[in-house]
Amino acid sequence: MDSAYTLTHETTNIDWWQLADVMARAPLFERKPFELATAFCGSYAVVFAHHDGALVGAARALSDGVYYASIFDVVVAPEHQGRGVGRAMVGALLARLPFERIFL
Repeated sequence: MDSAYTLTHETTNIDWWQLADVMARAPLFERKPFELATAFCGSYAVVFAHHDGALVGAARALSDGVYYASIFDVVVAPEHQGRGVGRAMVGALLARLPFERIFL
């Protein structure tokens, strides 16, 4: 992933409509923006990828907080796929998940 990309872990200032568009174009899922906000804000850990300020990817993890975690909803906009963005997001999530088992 080149330096034009940045990763963030905060849900504040995320354009949920833009994330819904990325997911629909991927094409992995069609999700409603308000449901995405609820899901990501309720997750144990989140990561968002930006390219020149635009949201181009996201991933999240759920956990029991003690033993296990699972990674869900890893998505990268089609025009940014194949550049290591997804790998970088999963790596950033793994770094925030200090558990015995992590399911991908």
